[in-house]
Amino acid sequence: YRELSQGTQLGGEIGNSAIELLKHEDDEVRAEGARLISTLSPREAGEPVTESLVAETSPLAAAAILNAAAKWPGVAVISPALRWLEFGAATRDSASKLILALDDEGLLTAPADRRRVADALRAAGPSRLTPDGVRLITRMGTDSDREAIAALLESGQKRDLQHAAATELARRPEFFDRIISA
Repeated sequence: YRELSQGTQLGGEIGNSAIELLKHEDDEVRAEGARLISTLSPREAGEPVTESLVAETSPLAAAAILNAAAKWPGVAVISPALRWLEFGAATRDSASKLILALDDEGLLTAPADRRRVADALRAAGPSRLTPDGVRLITRMGTDSDREAIAALLESGQKRDLQHAAATELARRPEFFDRIISA
């Protein structure tokens, strides 16, 4: 990581090695491989990351693989992303990142899938969400969910959550006055 932070270009063999780590029996090694892939973004990693996410059973590795998969969103990762979102706190934030990427690409269109997203995020509560989760529940939730998200606009809330709430709620005229007063 030090070389990357200093702008050093690494060869393709490093990316290929990181991809191979996704097959390791140790979940910590798979997680590290996924973090390397997220950093390196090797062109050929999309399919192996997807295959790894579909097969993953460890929350530790899944969280890192979900983050990596957000760089290559595709229909094949919808089901595992939803499963890991519903798993709980250990994978919720990473799953939110991937699901937001899927939604941004127009791939998360099934009403049942969108309800599952809203239900899982609603269960966590607005203050436990990342900005990605705030964006998702604002898009996929109910009017009551959006009212709960609007409360994040108040002072004293985390700035990144305020920004996410304002950005998504700005698409709805009924929230304009509250956004402006925040």
